[in-house]
Amino acid sequence: MKKGTKVGGIFVFAFLLLPCVIVLMLGPGDAKKTHSYNREYIVYVEDEAVDSEKFLIWTLAGYVEPKNEMESLKAMAVILRTNLRNAMAGRNKISADELGVTYYEEDELEQIWGEGDFVDNYRRLEKAVVDTENVVILNESGNYINALFHRVSAGYTREGAYLGEEYSYMEPTESLNDVNAPNYMQLVIYNEETVKNLLEEGLGKSFDLGVKPFAQEIVLQNEDGNYVEKVIICGQEFGADEVAGALNLQSPAFMAEEYEGKIRFLVSGIGHGFGLSIYGSNVLAGEGYDFKNILEYYYTNIIIKYE
Repeated sequence: MKKGTKVGGIFVFAFLLLPCVIVLMLGPGDAKKTHSYNREYIVYVEDEAVDSEKFLIWTLAGYVEPKNEMESLKAMAVILRTNLRNAMAGRNKISADELGVTYYEEDELEQIWGEGDFVDNYRRLEKAVVDTENVVILNESGNYINALFHRVSAGYTREGAYLGEEYSYMEPTESLNDVNAPNYMQLVIYNEETVKNLLEEGLGKSFDLGVKPFAQEIVLQNEDGNYVEKVIICGQEFGADEVAGALNLQSPAFMAEEYEGKIRFLVSGIGHGFGLSIYGSNVLAGEGYDFKNILEYYYTNIIIKYE
């Protein structure tokens, strides 16, 4: 696996004419040769120049299940392409390290999926990329958006304006089916000393264990919905996302309470909660939404454009 330091082919025409029985006989190596790329945009993976559309297949594999609904996969392909073009900032070349995304090359994917599933899985992701080739998301000013996404919302996505005025294209959006996602709820119980140590290490501040229980020194200020906006700890204010990270909570949608002399955290959703919910988008695709409908559901006042 390759991972950045920051915090996400169309088959050759002749292939489409081959009998299905021959297609089924193709091995993993053949899946790597199914599309000819134009190399207009290049991503450098170590010293190798990789066409950005091929790199998107690798990146897509880092964030989604290949068996997800095709329109959901397409929506994610457009998101990842938009973010890549945004990071390029007018250039046509960029390094994978600069992108800060998770991606897997073919050899790694063959190990992860197994030889039996590799061809079908790879082709599904490839189809999602090819069928949306050069499709990106712009804001009303015609600029690439920062298309944030997460695995599972806490039932609603978050208000983008919390991050700044330039994120106004993300409004709180109902994603109620997310509560059915695997691992939607997380229960974490720490003793007070562990909470103190984790917070001090993660936030770079010192806290005193006073006379009253430490749980009472933690005050949550909630946004609309289940997400926490700010956390007051011993009178010091912190963002909920950094507190969740310090405590190894899977989402900033959490409650904290004293529990048998310890502190119990009940967490909803997986990820920061901004933008598209991968789980929710897959549900929408299953209900008949196409990738454009899905993107317009989670992002408002956007332009979906073919470049």
